Amino acid sequence: MRCAGCGRETEEAYHAPLPEGMGMAAYCRECVVPREVHDFPCQVCGALFPFEVNRRRRAGLFCSDRCRAIRQARQRKAQRALGKRPCEWCQQPFQPQRKDARFCGTPCRVQWHRAMKRNNCRES
Repeated sequence: MRCAGCGRETEEAYHAPLPEGMGMAAYCRECVVPREVHDFPCQVCGALFPFEVNRRRRAGLFCSDRCRAIRQARQRKAQRALGKRPCEWCQQPFQPQRKDARFCGTPCRVQWHRAMKRNNCRES
């Protein structure tokens, strides 16, 4: 991989935010250390890797794309394990794609929202 800081080829790449805050880039150890960098444990494998402190991005620290993919697969599996629940509008059971899903689909969500809007307008 080519270091985003010095442009040299490196075997061991460390992923850190670009200086302009526009995404991530790979750096060699020499370019990554002078910045405000701390060793963070990967949330999947526990391996320590240098990561620049960024207050806007606290969660989701992974040492590699492979570990990121493993974490995403685990999250999808947990979502599928939620089980069926009734739609708040039509009361039909549905398999939610998110843990906070309340409706079986867009038509029910829109109908519910329109009904709430009509009820609130009449009460005022």
